Amino acid sequence: MNRTITVQGVGRIAARADSVVLSVTLTARDKEYAAAAQSADEQARQLEEGLVRAGFAAEALKTESFNVNVEYENVRDETGVYRNVRKGFFCTRRMKLQFDFERERLAAALNALAGCPALPEFSVAFTVKDRETLHERALAAAAEDAKRRAKALLAAAGSKLGTLAEIRHGQDDRMPLSPTRLAAADGRAFAAAALAANVTPEDIDVCETAVFVWDIVD
Repeated sequence: MNRTITVQGVGRIAARADSVVLSVTLTARDKEYAAAAQSADEQARQLEEGLVRAGFAAEALKTESFNVNVEYENVRDETGVYRNVRKGFFCTRRMKLQFDFERERLAAALNALAGCPALPEFSVAFTVKDRETLHERALAAAAEDAKRRAKALLAAAGSKLGTLAEIRHGQDDRMPLSPTRLAAADGRAFAAAALAANVTPEDIDVCETAVFVWDIVD
């Protein structure tokens, strides 16, 4: 029976952010469903027009979700009993705009939000366009780390590394993000352009782990 050694390798890679993910939330309320939905559509139109004026393509603004919920309130009737009575409808539309990171473009996008009559909530995250290459580099570093550890362990034991017998790795599909975030509950809450002009996102760290199994050679 062949003897084996199993080692987990860890690879960490840092990269500069080169892409912006702008997430926007629009909300609308009304007693009637049709009016609430129409208001939500009007807000989306206002947002799109503002971003187009700022130099972005209309089709670049994507809708991630659109939800309509019924709102209730407790109302006391003539007998003194509280009942749930429909108050109206609450629409939430979440949209996303992703573009290359340039301070001027980010400032333009935030200025468009600040001037939007819909007063959208928003958050800004920073990522990389080529995440596949980033993950591949981290995996390569994990493989080198595992091989170095295995060789060191076997050298101490008077043995050598043999043929690679198995690799185990769980794929991570999450978008790599910088720890730097920008957010506002109101598009007019601060001087957006001034904020964007001073933003230097922290580097994005990607960590990959993989388990390697080698045969041991005496």
